[in-house]
Amino acid sequence: MAHAPLWSRGQQVALVASLPLLLILASLTIAAEPAPRAMALVQGAPAQASTMVPRQTATTRSHDQLWLVSCRSVSYDRHGDDLDQLKYSVHRVATGWAATNQAEFFRSSATTSTMCVLVLGNGYSAAETRSLGQTAYRRLTADLPPQSAVRFVIWSWPSDHIDAGPIKDVRAKTARTPHVAYCLARWLDKTPASDHVSLLGTSFGARIVMEALELRSGGTIGGLRLANAPDAVRPKPKVALISAAIDSDWLLPGRRLSHAVSQTDGLLLVNNGSDSVLSRYHWVYGPRSKATALGVTGLRGSWQLGEEANKVKQLDASSIIGRHHGCGPYFESPRLVAAMRSHLFSNHEQTPHLPTEGLPIPVAAKPEKDTTRQ
Repeated sequence: MAHAPLWSRGQQVALVASLPLLLILASLTIAAEPAPRAMALVQGAPAQASTMVPRQTATTRSHDQLWLVSCRSVSYDRHGDDLDQLKYSVHRVATGWAATNQAEFFRSSATTSTMCVLVLGNGYSAAETRSLGQTAYRRLTADLPPQSAVRFVIWSWPSDHIDAGPIKDVRAKTARTPHVAYCLARWLDKTPASDHVSLLGTSFGARIVMEALELRSGGTIGGLRLANAPDAVRPKPKVALISAAIDSDWLLPGRRLSHAVSQTDGLLLVNNGSDSVLSRYHWVYGPRSKATALGVTGLRGSWQLGEEANKVKQLDASSIIGRHHGCGPYFESPRLVAAMRSHLFSNHEQTPHLPTEGLPIPVAAKPEKDTTRQ
């Protein structure tokens, strides 16, 4: 006796057609940023050829501080958040990571140091955030003078994948970033004004960084606004964004983040026109949306920013990173790390030699063929 099929012919066709989209959106969540070794295997490179940093203790520079500040336990609502709910951890060479508190964080502030805050993208657990943050710290500070002092802060936000499907997960995080940005903006206001500050955001983390800067300018994000924003005097940070998951026109006048660039002392955009995930960025809003990602297109029409346009520098990483999405490979490229280091720690005297790969590629230039794997 013949059995009727479980799926009709039309249902089977629709299911097959939807698989590429589901795979792409899934990569914006927990699979967004695979470990460097896994990335090498995906690219087909032999494991022994990987350029991974050798395993070492997180803090190897005697004047540096390595911190993790977590807002994962903060209660978010329209009325703001309680900074007393932030959790602090510090890495010590002898004992590793140890829990501490906000008072100790501010007591240990050094006016001669640069505080660099890293905000990662979507789909990371607390442990993954800490691990990749340590890797970023090691790479970015590797060629700084040993006598210089860096206070590296890993900002950990609730970006874990939620079990509601990839589309709902990404949209849930899109709705969450204004609250995380509000928390970050208020926390930055507590940072001693004498500190040199730099901010580094990747993917959705780039969105959080720029939303926080818009709030510091006196703007409103998601119905949230800093009470003293218009009158406060704030140091302007150096900012670098990797594969930014931000609408490509949001930094222009009249858009959502139109005042964010004015709150920076320089903005470096590390873009990837070949990013296979961000090229489907419009799915954050829906299949008919025309939105494109800043991390793919770069900032177009920057002349509209007037004098602020002089603050913006752009690099195209597509010849190095290829179609991959995620910040892991960016921290494995000597060329890209050198560009970010020079920008984020411009107040430090740096090693004068150039990376062996050559100079960074301007976003407007035609990318060179890169035969090495990063």
